[in-house]
Amino acid sequence: MPTPVCQNFLLATLFHNGGIAILLSALSALYQMTFAGFFVHLNSIPPVLRWLQWLCPLKYTLEALSVNEVGSGLMIQDTLQGVPVDVSASLIMNLVSHNLKLAYIAFDDQTNFFLS
Repeated sequence: MPTPVCQNFLLATLFHNGGIAILLSALSALYQMTFAGFFVHLNSIPPVLRWLQWLCPLKYTLEALSVNEVGSGLMIQDTLQGVPVDVSASLIMNLVSHNLKLAYIAFDDQTNFFLS
């Protein structure tokens, strides 16, 4: 899979009209961000479309980045009111992902409430 920059250069060379290349580039970026998990939680995507996440290079990039940064045993060290605190980055990621799941559920419930 080509990187997004290479993909944009390819689109620019394939189309004589720059507007079409920019439109397709924006649609490609929207696809990448959606199926990488930026805009919607991947579990909220219908199962019929969920397989498209495996064609998204940005998803693999973000997963590799999170494994490298969080899974390598990174410790966050701080001092709170004079007490030294050491917290594992993986613990923070688990707490954040749990809170994000709750936020997605609350948002879906509110959206369904307003749409019905």
